[in-house]
Amino acid sequence: MKAKAYPEGRTLLHIVAQKGLATAVVPLLSHGASLSALCNAGRVPLHYASSADCMDTCMALISQGASPNRRDRQGNTPLHLAPSVQMANYLVSVGAQPELTNAQEAAALQRFQDHKDASVLATLNRCIAMFHDSPPVVLTEALPPISEGAKIPGCVLCQGMFNLTNLRHFCRRCGVQVCGRCSSKKVVLNTGGPPPPPARQAIDAVANIAKMAQLPTLGLLSTELRVCDGCYNHLRFKKSVTSATHVDEEPEESPKPPATPNKAEETKGPRTWQEDVADTLALGQQNKAILENNLQKLGEMETRAQGLQDSGQQFFETARALADKHRGKK
Repeated sequence: MKAKAYPEGRTLLHIVAQKGLATAVVPLLSHGASLSALCNAGRVPLHYASSADCMDTCMALISQGASPNRRDRQGNTPLHLAPSVQMANYLVSVGAQPELTNAQEAAALQRFQDHKDASVLATLNRCIAMFHDSPPVVLTEALPPISEGAKIPGCVLCQGMFNLTNLRHFCRRCGVQVCGRCSSKKVVLNTGGPPPPPARQAIDAVANIAKMAQLPTLGLLSTELRVCDGCYNHLRFKKSVTSATHVDEEPEESPKPPATPNKAEETKGPRTWQEDVADTLALGQQNKAILENNLQKLGEMETRAQGLQDSGQQFFETARALADKHRGKK
């Protein structure tokens, strides 16, 4: 689909993101729309969805592989433009970097630093930890080989320049050149085939020991593949992949007899884009519900911790008063 130019150099996906039409994201992408299309201000569709506080649209774009750290011409990321705490919580939970600054040297979360409610910053920190602690994605199919093109001077996503401390990396899914912060997550292959040979098992064992001991391996022993944050979110939000923490927890199912073919299924045509949109929205609502549940639990824990802190303060004040009274009698 040829991208039509709209006012300010926007594409149709920019318009859809700004209007909050989450149901139209997947059909547009399936017809050739690009998540990285830039308007005259250098903004991608996720910038518009974030600034308009359209949570469902942001979730649809992220689940399709949109990077949460793309910068516009002023250096603003979608997190800089987030108008609400809820939007900021979601963006940092999918990898948005709060320390990135724009052309005015303003950090992405600077306007939330002086918030009157201390629990706001605590919740943001919890959401940041949720992404950093998320496990590698387990894939059931191997990633296609990529071709590393001509080297560029800086990260495609955050525009940080490559140097001795900010090394160049290639996403093993889409092939873009990114820095370590924009490709901090990994994927592992689990094709369900025969067990690896003893040599591979020994290498994996050494890699696990080095990882537990926090020793650098420089990627020589690891079977994990580095991907950019956009591809990581896309892969972990797909239905066909599972979290690495649940691989060993799922019980083995007994073999089932082959199902009898259904005539209705045989006559049914290929899936329509409406069905794909419905599945994407259902998955987005499920992820949204999980995030809201986690935030609610964090709020309860913070309330409980505050109660304990108040009780401790009251105890110390009572003890101090008794000590002063005892000294007064002497």
